[in-house]
Amino acid sequence: MSTTGITTWAVDLAEIGAIYPFQGTETLLWIIGVAAWIGWHVWSIRWERNYQREKIAKFGNSETLKRAVEQH
Repeated sequence: MSTTGITTWAVDLAEIGAIYPFQGTETLLWIIGVAAWIGWHVWSIRWERNYQREKIAKFGNSETLKRAVEQH
């Protein structure tokens, strides 16, 4: 991409052609972005679920925590 020869932007851009890189890849990049976004949420949900399971295994569930707090 080069702007060589362009002296003013006050022209019909359809005659100039592409004015930004990777023109025509917007749909592909959008699909990749949405897939990454969904993948992040799936990973995050799985990680948090495992993290909570580890905490429950270490400290007990909400009922055992409630009883421990009430005793002291």
